[in-house]
Amino acid sequence: MTSGVKCTDQVKDVCDEMRLVKSDADHQKRIRLVVFNIKDSCIDVTKCVCEEELTQMGKDGFSYFQEMMADGECCYILYDCHFDTKECRNKQELVFLTWCSDNASIKNKMCYAASKDAIKKCVGSIKHNLEMTEKGDCVSRACFAEKLGKGILSLEGVSCSGHADD
Repeated sequence: MTSGVKCTDQVKDVCDEMRLVKSDADHQKRIRLVVFNIKDSCIDVTKCVCEEELTQMGKDGFSYFQEMMADGECCYILYDCHFDTKECRNKQELVFLTWCSDNASIKNKMCYAASKDAIKKCVGSIKHNLEMTEKGDCVSRACFAEKLGKGILSLEGVSCSGHADD
């Protein structure tokens, strides 16, 4: 099922920029999180946050990521997740998330579900493709890390010890 919704050029550009990080790029200018919303039959960038902005806010990527999932709303999120595993330290992978709050309208949920293929073409092949409907799906770092795979020791530099308040 498709909705006829298209992605704006800005969506394509920001997805390309996140996928193709240059080795000489300024780490502080690197895009860490992008929120996409559907408006007027187009998927567009609603919010784009770089490392520098996260630092200024005193947040890490994961805590900010959690804030972007508003109750009663739907959105797509592309998150540049940094984590450490038992085998490989300092891993960075993109996570694509479809957020459709349980409290969102049925019409909105259906529109986002039907439009997902359009944005996935821009995002490209990504290892981590998650769908969430309630914040409890990623309330802790340990819970979210488990969704990404086994053996993750820390997420955004904070231990994934399994404590619910991480």
